[in-house]
Amino acid sequence: MRFAATVLLFCVALSLVGCAGLPGTASVATPQGYQRKASSPSTTLLYVSNHTNNSVSAFPLNANGNVSPVGTISGKKTRLNQQYGVGLDASGNVYVVDPASKPSVFVYPANTWGDVRPIREIKGEKTKMTGPYKVILDSSGNTYVSNNSSKHSGSGSRGDILAFAPGSNGNVSPEWSIAGLRTELTDADGMAWDSSGNLYVANSVVGSCGNDGNLFVFAAGALGNVAPITNIGGSQTQLCDPTGIAVDSTGNIYASNWFTNTVTVYAAGSNGNIAPIRVISGSNTGLDGPAAIAVDASNNIYVANALGNSITVYSAGSNGNVSPVQTISGSNTGLSWPVSLAIYPAP
Repeated sequence: MRFAATVLLFCVALSLVGCAGLPGTASVATPQGYQRKASSPSTTLLYVSNHTNNSVSAFPLNANGNVSPVGTISGKKTRLNQQYGVGLDASGNVYVVDPASKPSVFVYPANTWGDVRPIREIKGEKTKMTGPYKVILDSSGNTYVSNNSSKHSGSGSRGDILAFAPGSNGNVSPEWSIAGLRTELTDADGMAWDSSGNLYVANSVVGSCGNDGNLFVFAAGALGNVAPITNIGGSQTQLCDPTGIAVDSTGNIYASNWFTNTVTVYAAGSNGNIAPIRVISGSNTGLDGPAAIAVDASNNIYVANALGNSITVYSAGSNGNVSPVQTISGSNTGLSWPVSLAIYPAP
């Protein structure tokens, strides 16, 4: 498992303290432990999941430099423990995937920061979560989780996508899933939607370049043991352990590639062993362990760099060895192994 093994080495080197290392709904728990209730944000926010300091932080999209977040979810009451994915629903509630001792999806109330208890928590044997990784919400409020026991246990189990009904809470079964040999999923990681409701999945394979890393597209409403309608994969794609995926307003597809420190971009409708139309790569880019990627309404590109403890932003259409137009980094940011991004409201 890529992140856990690297984090362990990271923790030992820096001597970090504490780095040890579907219908089914129930009643929604009463929110508790609020530290601060903010008014609805007047600007679009970028939410970041920080793996090694057990926090989720939010920044304005135009944030740049060594800046403090506008808010942070952190503390003992949050129950966060080296979490991964972060996502938001239409109301701004924050969903965080935590694969630690008891795999869970924690839900926190919108615009609330500090040491806050989850208002809902999806966990237990019925959920079928063995190694939850990333999370996104659809327009109906269903929660999609990429599930990979192999990433967390080295078991070699196949990956799948689990979907939970709106308001799910407790030990509940998925509403449905995308799972089975026909899906070709092995290490499902980042997820994204296009404007037609098709689901895009980055299928990352640790240490793999070319033939084993894939970008899959599943048709809107797909469920069960179904084949992807699109499979971008092969040596010409320059995919190398793709961890994040995004789709812009024109349908172009973006992948963050962990092992090559690159962002590869594919034309809308791409399929098969095809070359990217653009590649962001080189010493000027600031890419350093790109773990997640997002695109805003103007098609600007946001990348979470886990190894660099930074967020780098590139203007729409960027290509080659380009410098970011914004870089969020430094001690004030609170960034600590950022592994997931979500923009609210969604572009």
